Amino acid sequence: MAAGGAPSSPEPSMYRHRPASERTQDISHLLTSVFKSMYTADVIGMDTGTNLIKSRGGDNPYHEKFVEELQKIHTEYKHRLTEVDMVEKHIIQARARATAAEERALNMLTVDVGEDFHDIGLPPVKSSFRWCVDNDLLKKHNLISPEDYITDRIPITKAPKGKKEPDYIKETLSFKQHISTSPRDQKHTEIPHLRKTLDSLPDVSLSTLTLSSTPEPRHQTKKPSSKKSSSSHKSVWKDDMYKADREQDRVYLARLENRHNYLKNPRFFPPNTLNGGKSLIFPQKEVERMITGRKVAFDESDPRSVPVFLATPPAVLFSEYEVGQVYEMTIELQNMTSVCRHVRVIPPSTSAFAIGLGKFPGEGGIVAPGMTCQYTIQFIPEYLADYEDYILVETQAPYSLLIPIEARRPPPVLTLPRIIDCGSCLVGGVKMTELVCRNEGSSNGKFCIMPKKVWPPPNFRAVATIGFVEQGPFGIRPAVFELGPDQAILLEIRITQRSSAES
Repeated sequence: MAAGGAPSSPEPSMYRHRPASERTQDISHLLTSVFKSMYTADVIGMDTGTNLIKSRGGDNPYHEKFVEELQKIHTEYKHRLTEVDMVEKHIIQARARATAAEERALNMLTVDVGEDFHDIGLPPVKSSFRWCVDNDLLKKHNLISPEDYITDRIPITKAPKGKKEPDYIKETLSFKQHISTSPRDQKHTEIPHLRKTLDSLPDVSLSTLTLSSTPEPRHQTKKPSSKKSSSSHKSVWKDDMYKADREQDRVYLARLENRHNYLKNPRFFPPNTLNGGKSLIFPQKEVERMITGRKVAFDESDPRSVPVFLATPPAVLFSEYEVGQVYEMTIELQNMTSVCRHVRVIPPSTSAFAIGLGKFPGEGGIVAPGMTCQYTIQFIPEYLADYEDYILVETQAPYSLLIPIEARRPPPVLTLPRIIDCGSCLVGGVKMTELVCRNEGSSNGKFCIMPKKVWPPPNFRAVATIGFVEQGPFGIRPAVFELGPDQAILLEIRITQRSSAES
């Protein structure tokens, strides 16, 4: 320590040498000489920033804030680099388009002047870069645009005029009124006195129209209208058909209607209806009613309660299964009506269930009365859990048949008490306790004992141990075991009391 002065730094600041080249843009030697130890040339690179971002999540709040600010800076840095690349690409493309336009203009001049154009010494063509680059984009990024150094005004050009249509091609007024039917020609207004005069004339051809030189009185204009109405009433009989033709058309329409009113197939109607077939298990209910003094039988059976097909079994149940195995069960659909029926089965939506192609007694997928068709249902369990789904049987009936599919495996039941009392143990001592564990369920089970902090595990093999499973002063083994119905295993519990604070 110097006398009467401040303590000197144990390591003096290292000044940077001035670069030898005069064209370099490195000013780190100036910053080092001004700020001394406060300035450092170390830069946080992409790898260092990525490692710092991955290491966040600790207990130091300053480190978390530093990493958050660093991540914002890196995001802004990437965004600005993207914008710079976009602007650079735009400028390169604008220069290419300007060069191509200038070459086209130069070629046109060369064609007009000839081969001696280059020997004349004329100045080059006018630059087209001003019209190919986006000036607003350059100004947005604080760059010099052509509008900053080019003061010429933009020339104002008018739109080219179209060719005028010659007068001899235009339509005359007479042509528009008599011949032309185009929509644009109908917009012209009609001459009022001509329209009034034409309405007052009788309904005759326009070629025979003649107008008198003297105007007629107003009361005489009513006579042509009365004649017109009387003539229209007299001409109504012209639109009627002869009696023989009318009778012939009526016979033709009746024959056409009879062809369409044919007897339809009863399979397209619900059973126990007027046109449908009868049910083989539910007879029709007839009720007699008095109508005009006579007894008339009516059918009161509800077609919604009459089944078309019966499923055997009515529900599919899988009870014993293992993961990865394939289990199959066959169902039969029996036609319970007096007519042949088509059937369509919609498969289940769960990936664990699948249905195969049906087996029919005949060709064409038709089931005769009383006959059955068979479908095979496959079950491929992905895990030992319960599954529920259904298949839908559709026919010509308005209501479908639903067959539920279930997979329920009875779980194993272990005889383990909720609290295991191991007794007392001295400090520094070790005590062993044995406990009998029995499976009282009706299915096999594989069990794994693990600490509470490990649950749920990604894989049971990753947490399974060979020796004791440690949880505080307690340890238990075996960690993994399998028990069938009414099988038992002996569990060993070890207590290691290291201090009086452990319990």
